[in-house]
Amino acid sequence: MAPVDLTANGDVGPSADGAPSDGDNALVQRQMQGERTCAGRTDAKRDPVDSGFIVSLCFLVLGIVLVAVAWVVPREPTVDPDTQPAREIEQIETRYVMLRQHLDNCVMAGIIFLTLGGISLSLILLYAICMGELNHLYDGTTEAQHAGSAR
Repeated sequence: MAPVDLTANGDVGPSADGAPSDGDNALVQRQMQGERTCAGRTDAKRDPVDSGFIVSLCFLVLGIVLVAVAWVVPREPTVDPDTQPAREIEQIETRYVMLRQHLDNCVMAGIIFLTLGGISLSLILLYAICMGELNHLYDGTTEAQHAGSAR
């Protein structure tokens, strides 16, 4: 695949009209030629293990955030009964009862997300380890088959 020139007039320096600089051209050319990325893959498809790993980590982080928020929010009203009328204290307490119910639901959702994230992460890592071991065993059998033969 031939390198692609992205500048309008053919020079590689930065221009005032916003054309890509030399570094940008080099990056685009490396990507267009299929040079290896940081992950070591040349294909554009994402490995399902990588996607599952990202989703599992998102579940874990979401669960931690939900549980942390539910435990940080105060559950009891800080009202002085001597300064407030009884009806206002009753309204405040009924609001806090509803708030406690919502915070309990938030804790339950956080624990569920933590559980789902942990289970899916452990399954994905187990799958990756097993596939790596199977590939290693497969490579070992092919080398053993060629050990006695002349190459």
